[in-house]
Parts: sequence; structure tokens; C-alpha cells
Amino acid sequence: DVLDLSRLEDGSLELEIGPFNLHSVFREVINLIKPIATVKQLSVSLTLAPDLPLCAVGDEKRLMQTLLNVAGNAVKFTKEGYVSVTASVAKSDLLKDACGPEFCPVSSDGHFYLRVQVGWFSVLSL
Repeated sequence: DVLDLSRLEDGSLELEIGPFNLHSVFREVINLIKPIATVKQLSVSLTLAPDLPLCAVGDEKRLMQTLLNVAGNAVKFTKEGYVSVTASVAKSDLLKDACGPEFCPVSSDGHFYLRVQVGWFSVLSL
């Protein structure tokens, strides 16, 4: 939200770091966007890659907030078809493809990088 963005910009945002079930976060996001997608007659799918760890350490609330925002926008702005959410560990060759003027991640070191593509369908990759 706007307050969190303001705190992030001024460096006062305090993250709540701890272990959490990464797969559960993705499943919860899908469960939250499905009712809206159903009303719009959109199908929603979730693919969790075999290399995606079950457990992660970070701010679960902020990750959920970010994923819900992106996936919710995918549903909101997709007029027909489907929304597909795919989560995997970033590989260095994929990160090179994601490099743009506003997003150029460093080599994969086990961190998760957000990559979003929107075309005839919407895809969220992590």
C-alpha cells in the first residue's frame, strides 16, 4: 500500500523476517483470486516447479501482498482466457532475458526474482 511504499522509500520499512511455507503462499494467492476470475470466466492455474523449495525465509506478509497485487492485476486486466502463475527458482539465463531499463537482476544466488509478462495471457514467474 501507499504507506508501505513511503516507508520503503525513506528506509523505515521494517520487514518481518522468518521461515514460512513458500508453496502455501502461492496456493493462498490462487485461492484469493479464483472467485474474481470465476466471475470473469477466466481459468486460473498454478505451477510450482520441482526445484522450488517448500520453505523460505523472508517477509511472508510482504511476499503475499506483492504476489496478490500482481496476480490480482492479471485477473483484473485479462478480458478472456486464463491467468497462469508459475513459480520456480530463477536461472541465470532467464534473468538475462528479464533485464530491462528498470529491472536488471544480478545472477541467481538462490534469491527469488519477480518477473511478469503480459501478452494475450498473463504470466507471473518467480
